[in-house]
Amino acid sequence: DVEVLRSPTAFHDRLVRGIAGAKDHVSLSTLYFGTDTEREHRVFQELRNAAKRGVRVRVLCDAPRAGRRGQDKKTIVDHLAHYLGDCAAASVSLYQTPRTKGLLKSLVMGRPPYSEILGVCHMKAYVFDDEVLVSGANLNERYFTTRQDRYVSVRSPELAERTLAVIRAVGRHSFQLSGSGALREPPCGLSPLRLATAAPFSQSLHDGLKEAALSETGGSGEPNSLGDDEGMAWVFPLVQNGSVNWRQDEQAVSAFLGELAKGDAVQLSSGYLNLTSTIEQGLLGSGATVDFLMPAPSANGFFSSPKGSPKQYIPFVYQHLAIEAVERMQQQRRRRMGDMGRASEDATGIRLHEYERPGWQFHAKGIWYSPAKEPELEGPLATFVGSPNYGYRSQDKDLELELCILAGCGDLRRRLRDEVDGLFRFSSRTEPSQQKRPKSEPLISLSSKLCRKWL
Repeated sequence: DVEVLRSPTAFHDRLVRGIAGAKDHVSLSTLYFGTDTEREHRVFQELRNAAKRGVRVRVLCDAPRAGRRGQDKKTIVDHLAHYLGDCAAASVSLYQTPRTKGLLKSLVMGRPPYSEILGVCHMKAYVFDDEVLVSGANLNERYFTTRQDRYVSVRSPELAERTLAVIRAVGRHSFQLSGSGALREPPCGLSPLRLATAAPFSQSLHDGLKEAALSETGGSGEPNSLGDDEGMAWVFPLVQNGSVNWRQDEQAVSAFLGELAKGDAVQLSSGYLNLTSTIEQGLLGSGATVDFLMPAPSANGFFSSPKGSPKQYIPFVYQHLAIEAVERMQQQRRRRMGDMGRASEDATGIRLHEYERPGWQFHAKGIWYSPAKEPELEGPLATFVGSPNYGYRSQDKDLELELCILAGCGDLRRRLRDEVDGLFRFSSRTEPSQQKRPKSEPLISLSSKLCRKWL
């Protein structure tokens, strides 16, 4: 019932096979689609094929991001209209954050990619009948080939219905794509772009997410249990949208960290590591050992940005933020140990690793938890997997979804161990105190301070 996929090609294969094999409904929520390659167009074509054979097809993606143009000068909206515009069984919803007011709105709205600063639809959930494929991966070529992410498939009618309810709730509050390619107002009757309706819109979306997340179809907030007594797993779907003050995921992760004990082991991975103070203090206060995994600058998706573009500094800003956080945590751990500097970085139990694999980028995010006093080979007892990066964007601005999975059987725990070991296999330890600083360090340091709450 729970399958852990390991590679981008396996993700693409499962996605295509899931759409092609669906009999009742397909619902995809993603930040964006790729529009240039054969693999990317295969996804569009399978969606069209499904709709034409009578399968209910729902697509949810981010409105500002869908306005970007590809190599063919067409937008994602253009391609969605081309493939699905004449399909009566298909609907396309384009989410627009309600955080669009004031001076910042006037500066960035209608100017992609800057308009995405305010917040985006970042949840990646792909539903085919009773199967839910949750990931941090979007639907473009790099995510299908050489950008490493995480991918977990769960077969559960209850989880599929809960996830579908969330997608429908957001869809009711999103612009709708007509067959001609024009955008219609959200079905909820409120616009996120009008100052007069922004507050009622936010409240309506908050209430819609609450109803979907706690719906009776999913068990009033209870986890979905899978398997028999000997092979049980429990799955908690968690949604976050800080822009409308729906903070289910934030509260769940905070509560989880609050239950950690000394000697427990935590591994936390993020493609964009910028820990919130809540997560940082939760990890620090637990006494658990913590291994962070992030991309080396060369494995960050922004590394190849054009010279002269502000985006070329993004990998180094995230590296700077991660090193600062790890140094803070190590120093505080030393003070709590009663050691004013003599303890090694290893002795603090706080370690940073950077993923670097030639030709690959790293985008995997998640948490793995292994309790103390259990054999290391047993594998993680719990994992969080989905779209959040555990930073301030995920907490306060973007629409996110992840699963908390409790593994009650040894087989699933061993598969989670193989997954996390496979990610760390391409990493090396980074010693913050010995890290070489780039020549642009003053600019990176300043940018980190100015942008931390936006990343």
